[in-house]
Amino acid sequence: MNDAELDFRCALQEAVNECRRIGYKPTGFMGMVTTLSAFEAVRTLLAKKNPSDGFTTLWEKGRLDLTVEAIVLKPEWRGYFQPSELDTARRRLAEVKYRAPWDVGAATIMQRAGNP
Repeated sequence: MNDAELDFRCALQEAVNECRRIGYKPTGFMGMVTTLSAFEAVRTLLAKKNPSDGFTTLWEKGRLDLTVEAIVLKPEWRGYFQPSELDTARRRLAEVKYRAPWDVGAATIMQRAGNP
């Protein structure tokens, strides 16, 4: 495992820890990260047609900042993902009227989705 993979895995673990603190246990996601690499697990979720159940749960809890969609848009991680994967993340967040505060590319996606 290289340094970037290890760092990304740690970032995801921090998000999982916060999820647990707010009463959500993303066990399926952590199983994916254990089976696949952290990057591959996230790419698998982004490749699905619809957002994961975890995305919905975090939306209900008002914590979309903890979704993989928001995490991949952080400056330190976006370079590891394809533009299409980042667009998927932005689109999913825009569909629920959320813009990750650290994502400079979200303004265009939000406008296309009809959000201010």
